[in-house]
Amino acid sequence: MDCAGILGAGNKLEGREFCRKASERVGAVVRLPTDAEWERACRAGTRTTYPTGDTETDLDRAGWYGENSRGMTHPVGHKLPNAWGIYDMHGNVWEWCADWYGAYQAQAQVDPSGPAEGEYRVVRG
Repeated sequence: MDCAGILGAGNKLEGREFCRKASERVGAVVRLPTDAEWERACRAGTRTTYPTGDTETDLDRAGWYGENSRGMTHPVGHKLPNAWGIYDMHGNVWEWCADWYGAYQAQAQVDPSGPAEGEYRVVRG
């Protein structure tokens, strides 16, 4: 279970509380994904810009964004899922990640977790 998707309008205390309650409910740790985990889930093994291709038309098929959302959120699942069956990874709402915003390391990394502290969380979506 991932709690990032519902945190678009919340704050970090609400996010922590949601994760705590969700963890109790499912009997397992529920946490925000790292930026790298979010990226992996979004891309679902593809190498294209969007899970459905490289063009804005492909983005329109996969997500809600400024050009097609009419400035409001939409129910999940009205656009195509990615190859792993995950809906709404592009657009609709911002999704918090566990990482703090900061510069990427110059060298290649596997599953980087970002800075240990910071002022802003990474948001994706």
